[in-house]
Amino acid sequence: MSTDASHLSTPATDQTGAVVVAVNQEPVGSGIRLPVEQISLEELARRQADATTPPLPGNVDVLQAMITELRQALDGQRQRVAELEQAMDALLRRLQRTPRDAWPADQMALFPEAQADEPEPMPTEPNLAPTEAAEPGPSKTNKKKGHGRRSLEELLKSLPLQRREHPLTEAERTCPCCGRPRRKIGEQTSQQLEYIPARLVCVQHAQFTYSCPHCPEHIVTAPKPPQPIDRGLAGPGLCALVTANKFDDYLPLYRQELILTRAGLFLARSTLCDWLMALGTLVRPLVERMKHDIFRSRVVQTDGTRIEVVLEGQRETKTGYFWPYLGDDTHPYVVVDFSLDKTKQHPQRFLADYTGYVQVDAYSAYDGCFIANADSSYPKIEVACWSHTERYFEAARDSDPARAAEGLGFIRALFAVEARAKREHLAESEVLALRQREAVPILDDFKPWLERTRDQVLPKSPLADALRYALNQWQALRRYTEAGFLSADNNATERINKLIARGRVNWLFVGSPRGGETAARLLSLVVTCRRLHMDSFLYLRDVFTRLPGLPADRLDELLPDHWLASHPEARHPPERQGRGHADPRPRRRSRP
Repeated sequence: MSTDASHLSTPATDQTGAVVVAVNQEPVGSGIRLPVEQISLEELARRQADATTPPLPGNVDVLQAMITELRQALDGQRQRVAELEQAMDALLRRLQRTPRDAWPADQMALFPEAQADEPEPMPTEPNLAPTEAAEPGPSKTNKKKGHGRRSLEELLKSLPLQRREHPLTEAERTCPCCGRPRRKIGEQTSQQLEYIPARLVCVQHAQFTYSCPHCPEHIVTAPKPPQPIDRGLAGPGLCALVTANKFDDYLPLYRQELILTRAGLFLARSTLCDWLMALGTLVRPLVERMKHDIFRSRVVQTDGTRIEVVLEGQRETKTGYFWPYLGDDTHPYVVVDFSLDKTKQHPQRFLADYTGYVQVDAYSAYDGCFIANADSSYPKIEVACWSHTERYFEAARDSDPARAAEGLGFIRALFAVEARAKREHLAESEVLALRQREAVPILDDFKPWLERTRDQVLPKSPLADALRYALNQWQALRRYTEAGFLSADNNATERINKLIARGRVNWLFVGSPRGGETAARLLSLVVTCRRLHMDSFLYLRDVFTRLPGLPADRLDELLPDHWLASHPEARHPPERQGRGHADPRPRRRSRP
């Protein structure tokens, strides 16, 4: 059917209730006859809904994750509205209040005796007499939470016991009735924790000299064991204390100077700095051995974090970088590298002799590792991080909450698969099968959604950045589904960076490029101890005692995991594990 539709600005209806619409979508000019068709109102509504509503994925897990994200976004908006309403009410009360307003009932009086002379206010409710008072309801007793009593009792059993007896005097033991002395029939004991400050001791090394009474020219003196600092004042325990205090407890040297002064010893911070320089040189072979062992890992994770560096002759600091490199579970070491900038040659230089998977973020400096080594004898395969992708979508929730929640629904569904594998303690082959069965279909639905949504958002919006990041890294983001030992995120390196960043808040800077290299070597040992849940002081004290005279072929004895196997007492108790900065943290399910 054809008719003149040039005068129609909106769909018209005929006598039967059908809608007359143009078949094509070109603009209608005056005097042009267009082919039209008749459709029902229901069909028109269906076509309009299909044109405005994007298709939903068919995966049930993804849909559930999307619904969860949308509910959390709605709860966040409601909370924000409630906060704004409360703030607005407070501002209105402040503006509308006059000096003659009644004194608030819950506000305590500054002069209660003066307020007692004032007449009692009239009751606000007409049916309530002034003498009537509301009967208080049954009070509910809140149960107090425990204070770690179970672990405290175990600690008290392991500590050395000092018994202090408190008997009665002769006069107090006299019976007030008959005047004869009372006998002891029992005792009541209670336990108390006491702190004894650390003590400094002076160790005197006596080297005996021997000579032959018949041959006076043959004189020999017993050698002194090699020390961590040659001809230095500090012993292994003091060196370990200074190192652990700075890199494990985040105490700058000037604070340690005050702490040692409290113990009766004044040491300038420059002296402590020289000690750390010497210790950094001492542990260099051990750190190189750890690096060699990390290169035997199937996957290496890395990321960078900044640190300010003081350069000689310059008034302003320069931004340097620490690069922690993590091995896999079989080689659980962390080696920290230092550089004065964040250019691509530093990761290329460090990973030049490594072959395998490398998990990084999308920083362009890492691209050279995979491009330059693609056809070499040390090829590397890039693995991306889904947590970095998640952060981009989190940043887009304020500007485009609906689409950002959909994208987060896909990502949370992927993390749910990983959580299930960790919860069930699956083997690598079982993890790979689970990912192929459940994660790969989610990824197959996610990429078309990314491509379709990219054409519907503004190119410079936060959501466009999230979509661009995911699509540019898509091949590397999918790569974790190729092997069961790969991780979906790079959060282990992020937790190591958090340790360094917590120290950076206190140190503020390193005093020189050499100081940055020294800090990187000592940090390698300390953060590895934190990763293995072991006491860094006990480990460093033994390292500084044995390493100066240890042959090169016995360095494996001082590797952190090997040392921990022979010193189980250095392992942190279970109640401390999971509370450190390098331990796994629960995933945030909602925004504050």
